[in-house]
Amino acid sequence: MATSHSIAAIAPPRVAIPPALINACFVLFVVNAAFFPTAYFAHGWIFDENGLGIPTDFVNVWAAGKLVLEGHPALAYDWDIQKQIEVAVLGQSYPGNFAWHYPPPFLSVAAVLAHFPYAMAFIGWALASSVPYLVSMRAIVGRPFGWLLAAAFPVAVRSANARR
Repeated sequence: MATSHSIAAIAPPRVAIPPALINACFVLFVVNAAFFPTAYFAHGWIFDENGLGIPTDFVNVWAAGKLVLEGHPALAYDWDIQKQIEVAVLGQSYPGNFAWHYPPPFLSVAAVLAHFPYAMAFIGWALASSVPYLVSMRAIVGRPFGWLLAAAFPVAVRSANARR
């Protein structure tokens, strides 16, 4: 049985994080933090310049929740009906389909989100889904710098704004 003393002896020593890396991550964090409000007001996130919803895979969550609130949860699995709701909320059609493929218990999460206007629900979803990512990165890095590293990673911001 290993003792804490023997584990400490084989664990690598903590290396200081270079200040240049901390500074670079901080700058990227600031850029990322400015991205969403800038993209929203420039009509590059959630709604386009014509006020139409930008098709992203979040629309299927909100549409499924709307069907639950209207008393028709099973219709979320009907791709044609699901797309009709999505087109109605976005105000425009789009190629392909954002089909609802989650298990029935997840309809409860969708229903909570559908209580809010689409844009508010979208922003809430983006914020709430970033929490597990941030916590995981902090755990992987093993020190508080993990928070900054996670927030600085530009792919995380791009994936939240990805279009199909």
